[in-house]
Amino acid sequence: MRKLLACSLGCLLWGVSSVWSQSSSLSALFESSPTTDLPKLEIQAVLVPEIITPGAETELQVQVFIPAGWHIYSIKPAGEFGPEPTTLTILSGHAIVTPLQESSPIRFYDEAFAQELSVHQHGLELRLRIRIAPDHPSGYDELRAQLAYQVCDNRICAPLQTEFLAASLTIE
Repeated sequence: MRKLLACSLGCLLWGVSSVWSQSSSLSALFESSPTTDLPKLEIQAVLVPEIITPGAETELQVQVFIPAGWHIYSIKPAGEFGPEPTTLTILSGHAIVTPLQESSPIRFYDEAFAQELSVHQHGLELRLRIRIAPDHPSGYDELRAQLAYQVCDNRICAPLQTEFLAASLTIE
């Protein structure tokens, strides 16, 4: 047991020293990249129409503007070993009428995942039909949603990002 503990401790210390010795080369890698900071995506959510009656349908339209050199993955899962797909989850109590739709992605072979993937560059549009409850009270409301996505360039990928969205709605 002591040998195992000593070996584990030695391996841990060796690993930490290896990371410290490589930290300058890792920082050089990211400093030489023109994309040292993760991009800030511009995201807009609207309902069309935004003035409706109880029981009627509206469409949530989400526009994502992606900076040059970056991409986000499609809503379609890429398989067991692929990246996380983009998702849109409705947080309000409204009924979803149709499956989530996306603008046309581009396909390319991703060497990091060793497979062909669908991505969006420059922009992405998501559409989802929603039905307002027939007994929904009149007045102002907000449809709340959560967008989850992974943004990457040709060298690095950020961890999965989550944005909370709200779209104004008037029930007459």
